[in-house]
Amino acid sequence: MKVQKGFTLIELAVVIAIIAVLAAVALPRFGDTTAQAELSNIKDLKSQLSSAAAIYTAEQASTPNAFTDYVDATATATKPKTLALGRFGPNSSQAPCTVGATITCDTTFNKWSVTYTFNSGVVTGTATPRGGNTLAASNF
Repeated sequence: MKVQKGFTLIELAVVIAIIAVLAAVALPRFGDTTAQAELSNIKDLKSQLSSAAAIYTAEQASTPNAFTDYVDATATATKPKTLALGRFGPNSSQAPCTVGATITCDTTFNKWSVTYTFNSGVVTGTATPRGGNTLAASNF
Protein backbone atom coordinates (compact mmCIF):
# COMPACT_ATOMS: atom_id res chain seq x y z
CA MET A 1 0.00 0.00 0.00
CA LYS A 2 1.26 3.47 -0.94
CA VAL A 3 1.70 6.06 1.90
CA GLN A 4 0.63 9.60 1.04
CA LYS A 5 2.23 12.59 2.73
CA GLY A 6 0.71 16.03 3.23
CA PHE A 7 -2.05 17.85 5.08
CA THR A 8 -5.74 17.23 4.88
CA LEU A 9 -8.15 19.96 3.88
CA ILE A 10 -9.45 20.18 7.45
CA GLU A 11 -5.94 20.69 8.88
CA LEU A 12 -5.28 23.50 6.40
CA ALA A 13 -8.62 25.12 7.23
CA VAL A 14 -7.79 25.06 10.96
CA VAL A 15 -4.40 26.70 10.36
CA ILE A 16 -5.97 29.42 8.19
CA ALA A 17 -8.64 30.03 10.87
CA ILE A 18 -5.95 30.42 13.56
CA ILE A 19 -4.00 32.88 11.38
CA ALA A 20 -7.20 34.86 10.73
CA VAL A 21 -7.96 35.12 14.47
CA LEU A 22 -4.40 36.26 15.21
CA ALA A 23 -4.59 38.88 12.44
CA ALA A 24 -7.96 40.13 13.73
CA VAL A 25 -6.45 40.63 17.18
CA ALA A 26 -3.15 42.17 16.03
CA LEU A 27 -4.21 44.56 13.24
CA PRO A 28 -6.22 47.03 15.36
CA ARG A 29 -3.13 47.61 17.50
CA PHE A 30 -1.31 48.93 14.43
CA GLY A 31 -4.27 50.78 12.90
CA ASP A 32 -3.67 54.15 14.58
CA THR A 33 0.12 54.35 14.39
CA THR A 34 -0.13 57.58 12.36
CA ALA A 35 -2.36 59.15 15.00
CA GLN A 36 -0.04 57.97 17.77
CA ALA A 37 3.00 59.40 15.98
CA GLU A 38 1.25 62.72 15.44
CA LEU A 39 0.23 62.83 19.12
CA SER A 40 3.88 62.35 20.08
CA ASN A 41 4.80 65.26 17.79
CA ILE A 42 2.04 67.37 19.37
CA LYS A 43 3.31 66.65 22.88
CA ASP A 44 6.86 67.39 21.76
CA LEU A 45 5.75 70.85 20.62
CA LYS A 46 4.34 71.49 24.10
CA SER A 47 7.82 70.80 25.51
CA GLN A 48 9.37 73.12 22.92
CA LEU A 49 6.88 75.86 23.82
CA SER A 50 7.74 75.52 27.51
CA SER A 51 11.48 75.59 26.74
CA ALA A 52 11.08 78.64 24.49
CA ALA A 53 9.23 80.45 27.30
CA ALA A 54 12.13 79.69 29.66
CA ILE A 55 14.65 80.94 27.09
CA TYR A 56 12.62 84.13 26.59
CA THR A 57 12.50 84.65 30.37
CA ALA A 58 16.27 84.22 30.65
CA GLU A 59 17.06 86.54 27.72
CA GLN A 60 14.49 89.26 28.42
CA ALA A 61 14.57 89.10 32.24
CA SER A 62 10.76 88.98 32.23
CA THR A 63 8.14 86.29 31.90
CA PRO A 64 6.18 86.28 28.63
CA ASN A 65 2.52 87.27 28.90
CA ALA A 66 1.32 85.18 25.94
CA PHE A 67 2.54 83.06 23.04
CA THR A 68 2.75 86.17 20.86
CA ASP A 69 5.69 87.36 23.00
CA TYR A 70 7.95 84.45 22.12
CA VAL A 71 6.46 82.36 19.27
CA ASP A 72 6.53 83.27 15.57
CA ALA A 73 4.14 81.56 13.12
CA THR A 74 6.58 81.98 10.22
CA ALA A 75 9.55 79.81 9.31
CA THR A 76 12.13 82.01 11.06
CA ALA A 77 12.02 83.60 14.48
CA THR A 78 13.33 87.11 15.04
CA LYS A 79 14.38 88.31 18.47
CA PRO A 80 12.85 88.43 21.02
CA LYS A 81 10.81 85.54 19.60
CA THR A 82 12.60 82.28 20.28
CA LEU A 83 10.47 79.65 18.49
CA ALA A 84 9.34 79.51 14.85
CA LEU A 85 6.41 77.29 13.86
CA GLY A 86 6.70 77.55 10.08
CA ARG A 87 6.87 74.15 8.35
CA PHE A 88 5.72 72.31 11.44
CA GLY A 89 3.86 69.00 11.30
CA PRO A 90 3.09 66.57 8.47
CA ASN A 91 1.08 69.14 6.50
CA SER A 92 3.80 71.77 6.60
CA SER A 93 2.99 72.96 3.08
CA GLN A 94 -0.30 74.29 4.42
CA ALA A 95 -0.69 77.23 6.77
CA PRO A 96 1.11 76.48 10.04
CA CYS A 97 -0.47 76.81 13.44
CA THR A 98 -2.00 80.23 14.17
CA VAL A 99 -0.39 82.10 17.03
CA GLY A 100 -2.48 84.40 19.20
CA ALA A 101 -3.81 84.15 22.74
CA THR A 102 -3.75 80.42 22.02
CA ILE A 103 -1.93 78.39 19.39
CA THR A 104 -4.39 76.56 17.16
CA CYS A 105 -3.33 73.83 14.74
CA ASP A 106 -6.38 72.84 12.68
CA THR A 107 -4.80 71.75 9.39
CA THR A 108 -1.28 70.99 10.58
CA PHE A 109 -2.02 67.37 11.49
CA ASN A 110 -3.99 64.72 9.62
CA LYS A 111 -5.57 63.06 12.64
CA TRP A 112 -5.77 65.83 15.27
CA SER A 113 -7.01 69.34 15.86
CA VAL A 114 -4.80 70.92 18.53
CA THR A 115 -5.01 73.95 20.82
CA TYR A 116 -2.20 75.08 23.12
CA THR A 117 -2.85 77.56 25.93
CA PHE A 118 -0.44 79.70 27.94
CA ASN A 119 -1.46 80.67 31.46
CA SER A 120 0.91 82.18 34.04
CA GLY A 121 3.94 80.64 32.38
CA VAL A 122 2.43 77.16 32.05
CA VAL A 123 1.76 75.62 28.63
CA THR A 124 -1.11 73.13 28.34
CA GLY A 125 -2.76 71.56 25.34
CA THR A 126 -5.78 69.72 24.05
CA ALA A 127 -5.77 67.36 21.06
CA THR A 128 -9.15 66.47 19.56
CA PRO A 129 -9.31 63.49 17.19
CA ARG A 130 -10.53 63.93 13.62
CA GLY A 131 -10.23 62.28 10.20
CA GLY A 132 -11.01 58.68 11.14
CA ASN A 133 -8.87 58.80 14.26
CA THR A 134 -10.11 56.22 16.79
CA LEU A 135 -7.95 57.44 19.69
CA ALA A 136 -9.52 59.41 22.53
CA ALA A 137 -9.08 63.15 23.00
CA SER A 138 -5.94 64.03 24.95
CA ASN A 139 -5.19 66.78 27.45
CA PHE A 140 -1.50 67.28 28.14
